[in-house]
Amino acid sequence: MHADFMTNQVQLVLNEIGLRRSALNEFITALLPTLQQKIDHILPELIKNDRLLSHFVHENLAFDSAVRKQYLYLPYGDKQWDGLVQHSLKSQRVFALWKNAEKECMSFRRLI
Repeated sequence: MHADFMTNQVQLVLNEIGLRRSALNEFITALLPTLQQKIDHILPELIKNDRLLSHFVHENLAFDSAVRKQYLYLPYGDKQWDGLVQHSLKSQRVFALWKNAEKECMSFRRLI
């Protein structure tokens, strides 16, 4: 719904004023800092629970994939977008906790 509005309404206005940018990409770009702040806010709680952290990273990867594939997102002037998962796992501590949680999960699955 928002994508349709950005593509069909806002994009027309941008084109009329001569701004050659994707309204949808600019909208996504504007939302990402808020999502990064939310991630920073919830990570201290997530790292207390291995399964919750693992699930969060899985959902984070799914979100990144959807933004790339469904909306063809690429920040203006960039050749690639690393996704929010890069932001989520930028801390060596968080990355190590997530990696260990994944290893434990794999070990558990092998037992089953």
